[in-house]
Amino acid sequence: MYRRAEQGAEAYTQKKKALLLQACTGAKIIGMTSTFAALNRDLVHRLAPRVVIIEEAGELLECQLMACLSSPKLEHVVMIGDHQQLRPKINAFELCRKNHFDISLFERLINLNVPFAKLSTQLRMRPEVSQLVKHFYVDGLIDHERVKKYDRVGGVATDVYFLDHRKPEQSFEGTSKRNEHEAKLAVGLAFYLVRTQQYKPADITLLTPYIGQKRLMRNHLNPELRSNKKDGIEGVKVVSIDDYQGEENKVIILSLVRSNASRRIGFVGIENRVIVALSRAREGLYIIGNSEIFDNANSWRTVIEMLKNQGRIGPVLTLACRNHPDMREPIAKSEDFVKVKDGGCRQPCGKLLPRCGHLCHLNCHVFGHDQVACKQLCNRQAPTNCEHSRPSHQCAGCGGFSATPTDVCTYVCKKTVMVDLPCGHKKAARCHLQNDESHLKCFTKVDVVLPCGHNKQVRCYLADDADERKCFTTVAATLPCGHTQNIPCYMRDELHGVKCNTNVEVNRPCGHVQAAPCHQKADVEKSPCTESVEFTPACGHSRVVQCARKKAEENEPCETRVTVRLPCGHTRWCACRNSQQALSQLCEKQETVTLPCGHEQAVKCWQSKGPLGAVECRFSATVKAPCGHEVEQKCNRVDICRKRCIAKLPCGHPCGRKCRRSHDHASVVCEKDCRKELACGHICDNNCGAHEKLCAEECGLKCLHGKVCRKRCDEVCLPCTAQCAWQCSHYKCDKPCNELCERPRCHAKCRVKLSCGHFCSGLCGEPCPICPKCCPEVKCRISKKKIGQAVQRGSKLYSLPDCGHTFLVSALDKYMEDKFGSASKRVGLPRCVCCKARVQRAPRYGNIIKQQLKRLSSVKEMASKGVSMETKSICLFAAAHWQLDDLGHLQPTRVEKSPEISSDFLIHHGG
Repeated sequence: MYRRAEQGAEAYTQKKKALLLQACTGAKIIGMTSTFAALNRDLVHRLAPRVVIIEEAGELLECQLMACLSSPKLEHVVMIGDHQQLRPKINAFELCRKNHFDISLFERLINLNVPFAKLSTQLRMRPEVSQLVKHFYVDGLIDHERVKKYDRVGGVATDVYFLDHRKPEQSFEGTSKRNEHEAKLAVGLAFYLVRTQQYKPADITLLTPYIGQKRLMRNHLNPELRSNKKDGIEGVKVVSIDDYQGEENKVIILSLVRSNASRRIGFVGIENRVIVALSRAREGLYIIGNSEIFDNANSWRTVIEMLKNQGRIGPVLTLACRNHPDMREPIAKSEDFVKVKDGGCRQPCGKLLPRCGHLCHLNCHVFGHDQVACKQLCNRQAPTNCEHSRPSHQCAGCGGFSATPTDVCTYVCKKTVMVDLPCGHKKAARCHLQNDESHLKCFTKVDVVLPCGHNKQVRCYLADDADERKCFTTVAATLPCGHTQNIPCYMRDELHGVKCNTNVEVNRPCGHVQAAPCHQKADVEKSPCTESVEFTPACGHSRVVQCARKKAEENEPCETRVTVRLPCGHTRWCACRNSQQALSQLCEKQETVTLPCGHEQAVKCWQSKGPLGAVECRFSATVKAPCGHEVEQKCNRVDICRKRCIAKLPCGHPCGRKCRRSHDHASVVCEKDCRKELACGHICDNNCGAHEKLCAEECGLKCLHGKVCRKRCDEVCLPCTAQCAWQCSHYKCDKPCNELCERPRCHAKCRVKLSCGHFCSGLCGEPCPICPKCCPEVKCRISKKKIGQAVQRGSKLYSLPDCGHTFLVSALDKYMEDKFGSASKRVGLPRCVCCKARVQRAPRYGNIIKQQLKRLSSVKEMASKGVSMETKSICLFAAAHWQLDDLGHLQPTRVEKSPEISSDFLIHHGG
C-alpha cells in the first residue's frame, strides 16, 4: 500500500511538472523563487532560458544561486542586490565563522573587484531618512525629486526622531530578549497614528531585531490594529529586521530593545542589519532605544551623532496639533498618549455641531464632527399630533448623520391612543404610529354575504379582498366521473381540477383486480402488477414472486439451499444452482488420522485419502535449546531460538543480540549507553563500545586563584601565569601557578585559633580542618580512626577545600602518593575518598594535581593531531576512559595496544 501511494505521488508530481512546462513554454518572461528553482531544477533545465535575472542576489546562498543557473543554453546572468545589507541565513554559526558560508557569490564577486554597475539614486526614503544611511556607501546616495515631495507625518513634530530612554531590557534563559517599555511605546505611537491621524494600519510597520520583542509587541496590539482576514482588513505589520529586507512602508517604528548595564548590543551592531533597519521608511522613521549604549558601537556612532546635531534625539517625542500648530505635547511613556486620545491638543474644540447646533464637548480633534455624539439634552421641536410630555434625553439620539438643527425631534412616543379609522371602527395604537397607514389596518371581524349566498366573517380591511371572499362551506357535487363528493363551495365551477377519491376496482390484463382511488385508475392500469404469485421452475423448488416478474424469474438460477451427498459419503449444503458443481469439489470435513510419525491429527477429508507423509505434523513440545532457553519444538523440525541472548559482555552489559544468530561475545561491540564517569568528572555520552569523541562539556577546572577554565573539556586548558598562591610563614613558592612548586610541604602545626575557642589541629598555610575536640567522633575514611583520639596522640588533620571532608595528614599523604603520585599510571585529578569529588585546590597536593593535569593535556594534544583512526581511538580512550571501580577508585579499562602507538605512551598516559 505504501509503495502504491509512493508511486501515485510520483506520478502526480510528474504530471504537475508537465503542466507547468506546458504553461511556461513559449512565454518570454518566467518568474519564480530561488527555492522553487532549487526544488524543480529539471524544469529549469528543460525550459533552458538564455538570460537569468536574480533579484536580492546578496541574500542568496551559493547553492541556491547555482540551482537558478542550471540552463544548458545560459548566455547572460544579471544579479541585482545590495551586498551591504543582510547576508544569507545560516543556522550553523561555525559555518559562518570558519567557512564564511554566509557570504553570497554576489558579495564575493564585488569584493574581488569584478566590474559592476551601481544604482546611486534612491526613490524610497525622504531626505531626512536617507541621510542616516548615506555614509555607509562609498559614493553616497542621490535622492530622487519624488521623495522630496512626501507629506509630513501627521500629528508629530518631526518625521525622523530617536526616542531615548534608560529602561532596562528583560532577558530570560533560553528566550529572546525583549523590552516592555519600548513595546508599549511603539504600539502606543502606532495606535495614535491610526486612531487620530487617519493612517491605515497597513501603512505602519513595527520593526525589531529580536523575535521575543516581536511577539511582545504583537501581544500588545489593540484589536483595531490587528488583521481581519474575514473582512479583508490588513493590520499593522510586526516583523523582525531579518525578515523585512526588500520591504518598505510609509511609517517605520523601530524598537532596538538593548538596554543593559554591560553596554552590550549584540548582533544589532552589525552594519548590514543597521542599514536594513534604517532604510525601510518612506515618510517617517521613529527609533526607540538607549542611545548611550548604541553610541559605543561603530556602526551606530555616526547615526547618533547626526541625530544629535539635528536635534532629532531626546527623552521625549513631541506631538504637534494640526489645528493649533503652536500647541505641543511631549510623550515619554505609553501612558502619555491618553492626553491626546483625540489626536489634537488639550484645548476645547469650541465649534458647533452641524447636526444639532450645540457646542462640541471634546478637546481639539482631527476627525470630523459627524463622528461626534452630542451629550447635551435635546431641545428640538416635538413631533406633530403628539401632546404627551417628552422625557429628557441626549441630543445624540435624535436624527441621523444628515440631521440639521431645524429637524423635528425623532423621539419615539410609545403611549397608547385611540384612532378613528375611515371604516368607522376605532383602534388602539402607539402615539408615534397614529399617522402611519401601514399600522392602522382594521382587524375588527365583520359579516360578509358572498355571491354564492353563504355568510363569512373576515377582518374589516380584507372585506373586499378576492382571496378572502372565497367560500369554504362544504357542499356535495357530482364529478365528471359520475361520483358524488363533498368539496368547498368556491370549487363548484372548477370541477375539472377536483380529484375523485372514491375507491374503485381496476381489472389488470393479467386477471388480477386491484382497489385504487378513482383519479388513479389510469395510472394503475399502466403500472406493473405487484400481486404475489407462486412460481415453480424446472428444478421443482417453488418460490413466491411478484406477478410482473414471473417471466423474468424463469431465467433466474434457483437459490434454494439443498443437501448434496459427496462421493466420500459426507454431505454439503449449497445453492440448488451449484449442486452439480459441489460434487466435483474437495471435501473439507475433518477426520482424525495417525501420521507416519505416530501422532494423531485432525486433517481434511480429501487429505486423508492421499499420502499422509505429505501432511505436516502440528504436534509441539517445550524443550531446552543448546543456548539454555526453553523453545517450542515442533515434530520432526529443529526450531531456532528467537529470544535475546542473556550472556554478559566484557563491559558488563547484557549481549542483547538474537540468540539464533551465531556471534562471539568477545568481538561484539556493545551499543548500550556508557554513562560512566570519565576522568574529567563528566558522564560519558557515547556508546559503551564506540568511543570516538572526546568530552565536549565545559572544563570547569579551578586553580588556587579561583580562575575557572571555560574551554571545552577536550581542549587544552589555558595556563594560569599568576604567581603561585601556596605559601606559609616557613616556605614560599615563586613559580607561576601552572608549574610544579619548588617548595617542600610544611609539616609545622597551624597556630590559628578557631571560632570555637580551640587551636587548629591542621598544618601551617593549609585550610583549617574541623575541630577534633568539638567533633571527636568523626572518622578518617582512610585510616578508619577517630580524629579526636588521633589528635591526642600527635596526629594532624587536613580538610580538602573542594568538599570539606577531613582526614589524618599521614593517611592522606600516603593515599595521594600511592594512587596519584608520579609512580602511579593513573590519568585524572585526585578524588576524595568519601564523596568522589575532584580535588583541585588543595595546596599541599598541588604538585600531584599539576602532574595529573599535564598528563591529561598531553593526551588531549595527541588525540587532536592528525593521526590514524586506530591511534586516535586509543588516545581518546586514554583521555576519557579512566573509570571509577566498585571501591570508588579510578582504574583504567584494559585496551589492546596499537602498532602505531608506543608502549611508553600507554604507560605514561594510562595504557
